[in-house]
Amino acid sequence: MLFVVVAEFFVCWAPLHVLNTWYLFNPDEVYAWVGSTGVSLVQLMAYVSSCCNPITYCFMNRKFRQAFLGVFNCRRYSAICVFLVVYKSAC
Repeated sequence: MLFVVVAEFFVCWAPLHVLNTWYLFNPDEVYAWVGSTGVSLVQLMAYVSSCCNPITYCFMNRKFRQAFLGVFNCRRYSAICVFLVVYKSAC
């Protein structure tokens, strides 16, 4: 699981760090080659990393799923709890 989390972090954040480093040395080239839309998409990809981590933890760690269900004191009729219980029993 650690490898997956590190790989997600690298894939999401590496383009932004490359772009920022490139921008330090030649700012005009960045916008000429990538454009403002590309820069925005690279920043969005870095922010998506924050959304991916909880999903990864949820699907790859049984203890995390059990603790998540325990925190919310899930009842059987809640939609997200039913999904997590079904997924947990399938693993």
